[in-house]
Amino acid sequence: MDIPVSPHPPETKPKTFGVLALLGLIVGVLVAFFRAWVWSAGSFNDEAFGYAIGGLFIPGLIAYAIAGRKKVRNLNRFAFAFCALCVFSLLIEVSSSGHPLNMKDRFAGLMKEAASGKSGSPGDNAMDTLVRDIFKDMLDQKKSYDGEVAKLNEDLAHIYSAGSFSSKASMQRSIKAVQEIVALDQGYYRQLQALPQHIKDRVDKSSLDDSDKEGFMKGINNSYANSKLLAVRQQAGDVEGKWGDATIALYNFALAHSDRIRVKDTKIIINDEHVRAEFNQDLKNSQDLRKSLQAFNSQIEQLQQDNLQQVGLTKKDLKLDSDNQPAPH
Repeated sequence: MDIPVSPHPPETKPKTFGVLALLGLIVGVLVAFFRAWVWSAGSFNDEAFGYAIGGLFIPGLIAYAIAGRKKVRNLNRFAFAFCALCVFSLLIEVSSSGHPLNMKDRFAGLMKEAASGKSGSPGDNAMDTLVRDIFKDMLDQKKSYDGEVAKLNEDLAHIYSAGSFSSKASMQRSIKAVQEIVALDQGYYRQLQALPQHIKDRVDKSSLDDSDKEGFMKGINNSYANSKLLAVRQQAGDVEGKWGDATIALYNFALAHSDRIRVKDTKIIINDEHVRAEFNQDLKNSQDLRKSLQAFNSQIEQLQQDNLQQVGLTKKDLKLDSDNQPAPH
């Protein structure tokens, strides 16, 4: 008697991990990082990176439960579920955070309002009022600094010229201009360094809740800690101090030997060989330091323009008059 034999079930090949599935995983990861960027209001730092990694965890677990376990394993379905859940999380983030995708336009608008002199009013959003008033403080400081520098621009523009050595009065005027510009620049830099504390004082007095205050100050402190502009300003300040000392020494030397220095048209004439040699050496040292300072100032100017461009603004938008910009001292 023949024993019936049931046919061997056909082998099922596991579904391959297709290109679309791979793209789904990649898109999911990118969406998670974009969600973190939205959450951090456009400032991607270490905290935002941690938020992004955390944002991958829950979609990954749910997608694993749907299509990653051994009994129901389907890598294509897993990738699709993971991507969909990441996108869903992004939509929730956007809807719950007041449309932060428009943060660039929002900040640009607040900066323009600050430049026009608008202050917060009782009916305004508390965060907008705070940010606008902080921008206004910063612009007021900058305009005050530019106004003081403008008073020195004429004398600074004649540093090293023959006319600046034509009399004791002109030499003393040059020394005073150098001393004042160095003091102004150092004072302005100290204001910038103190800005986080000034902002904190404003934040503490604002109507924001404690969690918003803490998050706002974290963003400010992280921005300052990683600010390339402030780092370059500090380097420029160090060089400027040396330039100021060298330039004042040059003019003091000229004052001490003014009886041996003559000016004819655009030429400085020193007949004493020893005095001429020392004068030329002091002049070279001062001019070399000025070249280094000008290079740093150009970097600062470019970084400022880049920062404004990131939010779609120009100096003209902020009513920063280019005519009052410091001379290339």
